Amino acid sequence: MRKWLSGVRGEHVAITGRVWLWQHEVQGLIRRAGGFPTPRGDVTTKTTVLVRGDSSQFKFGEYGTKERDAARRISRGASIALVHDSDFRDLLEHGKPAHVADRIAGEPVEWLAPATKPQFYRVALKDGPLA
Repeated sequence: MRKWLSGVRGEHVAITGRVWLWQHEVQGLIRRAGGFPTPRGDVTTKTTVLVRGDSSQFKFGEYGTKERDAARRISRGASIALVHDSDFRDLLEHGKPAHVADRIAGEPVEWLAPATKPQFYRVALKDGPLA
């Protein structure tokens, strides 16, 4: 799991909520920085970054359907970094690395990501048999 996003070159970026500019303007900034905005700002199979803006109308209160979709994709093995729009703005405008959120759709990201085989075996050996 990433802790910081240092650039958008090569990243596929989706946007949820209201951000500091119109969505098409932010998508233009992403393109100029070498990134790829996803169609309509949706979370797709290629999405690697989800920029979370503000909204008083998120479907699930604290988050919306795009964030829920990103969480579901993470639980199936995708690597998607959630970045708040203020940090993303600083990244695009000032080159300042953006902090990657440790929670997505109300859950810690580490709970969503499936365990690798080495992680599973390490815990299984440490904790012993389940029966």
